[in-house]
Amino acid sequence: MRLVKWCFAVFCYVVTLGVLYVLKRALRRHCPQCQHILGNHRRRDDGSFKD
Repeated sequence: MRLVKWCFAVFCYVVTLGVLYVLKRALRRHCPQCQHILGNHRRRDDGSFKD
């Protein structure tokens, strides 16, 4: 019985992490060129990307 509870807890934890990861990827804006999250890119003062 303890093993079943532990397995269920691990399953819930993994599902929660997966849902959060998907939401993070879906709701944040991405770079049109490389698909990385825009917050990770450095920009110039005029708004263009630094190479």
